[in-house]
Amino acid sequence: MKRVIRTILLAAILAVVAALAAACGTPQPTPVPTVVSLATTSVPEAPADTATSAPSDTPPATATPAPTHTPAPLPPTDTPPPSPTATPQPSDTPEPTDTPPPPTDTPVPPTATRARPTPTPVPPTATRPPAPAFPWRGQVVNTFPNCALTRVMGLTLDRNGGVAGDVWVHWWADGWEGAWGRSTWGVNEGYEGLDDSSNWDGILGTYPKAGTWKVCIVPAEGSWDCLSPTVAAETVAEPCTPDSGGVQIVRIVFQQN
Repeated sequence: MKRVIRTILLAAILAVVAALAAACGTPQPTPVPTVVSLATTSVPEAPADTATSAPSDTPPATATPAPTHTPAPLPPTDTPPPSPTATPQPSDTPEPTDTPPPPTDTPVPPTATRARPTPTPVPPTATRPPAPAFPWRGQVVNTFPNCALTRVMGLTLDRNGGVAGDVWVHWWADGWEGAWGRSTWGVNEGYEGLDDSSNWDGILGTYPKAGTWKVCIVPAEGSWDCLSPTVAAETVAEPCTPDSGGVQIVRIVFQQN
């Protein structure tokens, strides 16, 4: 009976060991199972005083070898870091030799095209200025103070600036028909330094007299047909002393156009 119990316990231990080995994932050598024949009938124990026990028909159990011990894996060994490898310095690369570029096709110059002559603009024909409205022109050129005389006077000149005599001058005022005078070929030089030369003269009064006088060139004595624009001459009664700025004498120059 004790042998049977030992056999059952040994089989149970082997089963536990096999289960643990399967759980650990390490394949274990599978033991060859031993067929154990169990008696179905109980064998009565021999009496204690029997010297020799009757032989049993059950063969003795075969010893099951113990599982082989699998050694635990060793921890990884420290791997030394790789030593830096010296990088070789680049060698001096020779500069490339200038290679002349391949010859290119030289374009044929285009045939010179004769340019059309630029037409020269014709200068405009000089246009003659319009004829003046009058054959004579005139303007006031000087004024003078004088406490003993009021007058208009001046010169008649040709178109080249020379003295022109025998030219009729008419002077008048509103409400007064005025008078006519003929210029001479000779010139009265007047007072030195005053620029008061004249070749015609028209007396308006023997005292300082204020007024607006009108003067023009006419073709003959007694004519009212002016051959020049009408020139206005203003005089005042005072002041009249020298260097006072008063105007009693008005000098007018007429010239042919």
